[in-house]
Amino acid sequence: MELTDADRIEEYIAGFISKELGIPESDVDYDLNFGAFGLSSMSGMKLVGRLEEELQTKIKPSMLFENPTISKLAEAIAARGSTSNAA
Repeated sequence: MELTDADRIEEYIAGFISKELGIPESDVDYDLNFGAFGLSSMSGMKLVGRLEEELQTKIKPSMLFENPTISKLAEAIAARGSTSNAA
């Protein structure tokens, strides 16, 4: 997956939340706060680890709190990727 592809990153995060929390993927709202899904800090750390593996980049756990929705987190990761790729 491309580090700059926010749509694919959103889909990946939604899939993770669906599997991790047992929520149908069609019910995962990309603009809903992670806490509203019941995402625990343990699950959040697991998500960060999976994203790091998938995207081959380091992601600070604080990004989850600074960007508390799927859409915001995906955009932040993609923006960071495009900045580092441009450098």
